[in-house]
Amino acid sequence: MVVDQASGKILCTAYGVGRIHDFRLWRNTKVRFHTSQLCLADKGYQGIAKLHPNSCIPSRKPRGEDLSTPERQHNRHLASLRIVGEHLNLD
Repeated sequence: MVVDQASGKILCTAYGVGRIHDFRLWRNTKVRFHTSQLCLADKGYQGIAKLHPNSCIPSRKPRGEDLSTPERQHNRHLASLRIVGEHLNLD
């Protein structure tokens, strides 16, 4: 789902037949962002930076370690921006 951050309007949706991962669905659709647009995604979109350099996903916690304070702050800030799209997600 592509949502306009300022207005909260849904710009585009995509769906697949059966069970399909969100990132695979995005890769298989024709939905692409302009290079200047910021893409805010969840952890399921690892590797999106290879396809869209202006993207932002949360930092992952290293195995057996904790996230640093700046990484936690980054994740919280990103979550506060992404909540607009999450509230629109009715599934």
